[in-house]
Amino acid sequence: MIDRLIQACLSIVASALVVAAFVAPANAQRPVTAGAPDNSIATTYGRGWECAHGFTEWGADCRKVELPSNAFLSSLGSDWSCERGYRRAKDACVEVVVPVNANPTNDGHTKGWACARGFTESNGRCDAIAVPANAFLTGYLFGPGWECERGYAAQGDNCRAILVPEHGYLDRSGRAWVCEFGYVGVGDACIAVPVPANGYLKGSGTDWACDRGFTRKESACVAFAVPDNAHLATFGEGWECNRGFVRRDEACVRR
Repeated sequence: MIDRLIQACLSIVASALVVAAFVAPANAQRPVTAGAPDNSIATTYGRGWECAHGFTEWGADCRKVELPSNAFLSSLGSDWSCERGYRRAKDACVEVVVPVNANPTNDGHTKGWACARGFTESNGRCDAIAVPANAFLTGYLFGPGWECERGYAAQGDNCRAILVPEHGYLDRSGRAWVCEFGYVGVGDACIAVPVPANGYLKGSGTDWACDRGFTRKESACVAFAVPDNAHLATFGEGWECNRGFVRRDEACVRR
C-alpha cells in the first residue's frame, strides 16, 4: 500500500516537472533582441524592443525621462505631465496663476484655467457675461454665452419678442413662426389658402387640388366631360378609354 502511494506521488511530481518544462519558458521574460540598447525590453512586434517604463527613445538609445519639479510620469512612461495647478512650459512646470472668476483645469499643456460659468475670457481675465432680458446663459465656449428664451429672437445684444400673426404659431425652435394648416405666410401675415368649389386642401395645407371629375384651371376646378366608351382615370383628373377602344381627339373609337 505504501509503495503504491510513493509511486503515485513520484508520478505526480514527474508530471508537474514536465508541465513546468513547457510552461516556464512561455512565462519567463523574453531576452532582449541582440543590438537593443540598454534600458529596453523585448517585444513581439516591430524591431523587437522598446524603451522600458521611465525611459524614452533618443536616436538609437533609451534615455531616462528627466522629471522637472511638480511633474509626474505619463501612463506610458515615455513622457511627463505637470501636476494640477501647474502647466508645461518647455522643460519645466510653471505655476498657474488663476484669475478671479476662473477655475484651474487639468489641461497642463495650455493655460491651465478656464472661466467659471457666467464669465468669458478677455485679455487674460474673466469678465461677467452681460445677459439681456428674456435670455439665459448657455455655458458654451463659443458665441455670446447666452440665448434668447422661447418666443424671442436675438437682435444685436438684445432679445426682441417674436410677433406671431393670427393663424400662426411658434415653430419647434421657438425662434420663428409658421402658419396653421390651411394658411400660407405672406409677409408678416397668415393668409387663408383660397380653395375653389369642387376643390380640397392638399396634405401640406398650403395648396389645393380638384375633386375627382374636375381639373384645375387657373384658380378654379372645372368639370370635364367623359365621352362614350370611356371612364375616369385612376386619380380622377382625366379620362381613359375602355378596353378595346383607343383615344382619338376627344372620343374613344374601336381599335
